[in-house]
Amino acid sequence: MIGRAKAVVRRHWPRLRLRTILLTTFVFVAALPGIGALFLRVYENSLLR
Repeated sequence: MIGRAKAVVRRHWPRLRLRTILLTTFVFVAALPGIGALFLRVYENSLLR
């Protein structure tokens, strides 16, 4: 069962390079402060209402 699922994933999922994985991780980590600030601003505005 698991072997069959792995075969399907390997067939349909592209092989990612380490460079691609690191780039997406770094972009996500770099965007976290901005996302947090946006979330906190919306949260504060809803508390003030």
